[in-house]
Amino acid sequence: MTVKELIEYLQTIDPELRVFVKGYEAGFNDVNTINHEEMVLNVNGVWWYGKHDLLRNIEKKDKILDKESNHNSVKGIIIGYEEDFSTR
Repeated sequence: MTVKELIEYLQTIDPELRVFVKGYEAGFNDVNTINHEEMVLNVNGVWWYGKHDLLRNIEKKDKILDKESNHNSVKGIIIGYEEDFSTR
């Protein structure tokens, strides 16, 4: 999904609706973060990982493995939830 597609969809629904993301194991949380990131597409092959990963994570793995790779990345946003354990 692109930002354009998301905006077009959001313009068709009630702007007062709340936005949620899936919880870690179950349940849902309010969205509280939107981050701009460089992503590398289709790098994770196991089903329990998301298909894509952060470019900085891939570069870190390459550094640990002492290899140089040229990864094609795309810019994107990640909409999510980050736990604030200080409030629990």
